[in-house]
Amino acid sequence: MIYVCDHCSFVFERMGEVTVCPVCSSTYLHPATQPEQEAYRKGKEQEKKASGKDR
Repeated sequence: MIYVCDHCSFVFERMGEVTVCPVCSSTYLHPATQPEQEAYRKGKEQEKKASGKDR
């Protein structure tokens, strides 16, 4: 599942429920909305291409 921290705006993916942001330790998190998920996946795909791991 993809989550967004409402405090620091960090977007991250984890298996299962998450209660604390891994960056700022805030407990103000929400499951990513569809547009947030799409932006996250697009960014991950761009990272993958830039690092050459898509081959």
